[in-house]
Amino acid sequence: MWLLVYGAAAPNINHDMLRINTGIVIDECYTMCDGVHKYSLIHLVKKERKLTMQRAMKALREKQNVIQANLFDEQSIIGKIKDDDSTENLSNSTSFKWFIQCMNEKGLHVDEWVKPGKSRSLLQQLKNSKRATVPNLDTLEKEEIIRKFKALSAEAKSLETRLSCSIKQCTNCMQEIEYRKVVSHGLEKQCERLEGQLANAHMQIAEMQAKLKE
Repeated sequence: MWLLVYGAAAPNINHDMLRINTGIVIDECYTMCDGVHKYSLIHLVKKERKLTMQRAMKALREKQNVIQANLFDEQSIIGKIKDDDSTENLSNSTSFKWFIQCMNEKGLHVDEWVKPGKSRSLLQQLKNSKRATVPNLDTLEKEEIIRKFKALSAEAKSLETRLSCSIKQCTNCMQEIEYRKVVSHGLEKQCERLEGQLANAHMQIAEMQAKLKE
């Protein structure tokens, strides 16, 4: 079981996306969005190492623009694993508890998918068993508001910088267009003068040819 945390602008991670882009097969997937982040809780058919999941998220970033996001200073890929790389306990993760808190007490919509024919629903078990382990709601909300404020402030600053650059580029383009209009107008006048000179030359040639025939 893995919890994946990523930006809200990305498409929902689902079984087809994982299978097609990473080769990972799951039988349950639950995705929720709190407005800033998306959380996808997935259950794999076959156990995988964390390195495999990291590579999978990298592939999703490149192919689907799924950008990982750290929540509560935790990693964006959290699993209940014990291997050569690390030892983690998903149930002790603050991000996981926040997921359960939002689901149980905030009533946020959960996009649910369970493989047809699978008898047990992981989500229902979590709703029934994890309610008592959720941290204090007020504390989490305050921390989350501060985190969202910082994230949105950084995003706003980034957008202001990008807007300023875009305006500058637009101004430069407009100036370039005006310059090219002036150059084009000058070339048109030059072409008109050359056409007149060419016509006069043709007339003079015709007159000379007529005189030679006399």
